[in-house]
Amino acid sequence: MDVDAWNRVRAERAVSSQIVLARLHDVGLDIAGVERLSDVRPSLSPTATQVVLELMHDQTIERFTRQFLARGLEAATKTVSWDELVELYLRTSDPDLEEGLAAAIDKRAGKKNYTALVELVTDRAAAKTASQFFLAKIRRFGGEDGRKLLESLVFDQHFGWTAYHMLTGRESWPPPADWSYPKSRRPKG
Repeated sequence: MDVDAWNRVRAERAVSSQIVLARLHDVGLDIAGVERLSDVRPSLSPTATQVVLELMHDQTIERFTRQFLARGLEAATKTVSWDELVELYLRTSDPDLEEGLAAAIDKRAGKKNYTALVELVTDRAAAKTASQFFLAKIRRFGGEDGRKLLESLVFDQHFGWTAYHMLTGRESWPPPADWSYPKSRRPKG
């Protein structure tokens, strides 16, 4: 990206952020920046949550700003339930919102949500690339079952590298251009 294009993106992001911050200020929520929305404690108010939901779907707002809005729903613990957050994630077709909502689900997920996380990853109708956010929690909360699930995903086109990385501890993303699955794990045929 050339310097002029980058400056245009930065300008769009600054304008979008100011619009969002002004709308949140109008409902009594003052934060330093949109990226700080998920740090709001104890929880977003119902009015602030409604504003976030509206702005999140406003296509005139710059895409990374909308992603931060979606991530901010993690702080709406009293106004957006786990099930509503998952439903928003499953319904969206916008990749930026998908990633932001996946991050919010991941942040909020606890051991009691293990089965739901597994379903989000393994249900092919529901599985999205952003579901890889859930793999670390599946590994942590699932014990041996979580490890087996990650092993089964090593050859998956969406989750393979992330699953392999979590099983081996390799710390490189994206995979190197010359990377291939280990011979001992390569599918036969």
